Amino acid sequence: MNLNQKIIRIITIVLTIGIISFLASYSVILVHNTEDPYFAKKIALITIGLILVSIVAGGFVLYCLREKKKGN
Repeated sequence: MNLNQKIIRIITIVLTIGIISFLASYSVILVHNTEDPYFAKKIALITIGLILVSIVAGGFVLYCLREKKKGN
């Protein structure tokens, strides 16, 4: 694994963790401050969906880097 792949891997992991923690904390604050339960439910479900997309995208990038490593 060359230096560029290591840098991409580190950035991917940091961004994935950052996005997950930001969305989780933002969702908790927003749901806590709202009085409409349906809006809170929508926000929570959208946040869960975005977290899952973030995990899948980060995993896909790491998988692609792994395949490049095997190919070389």
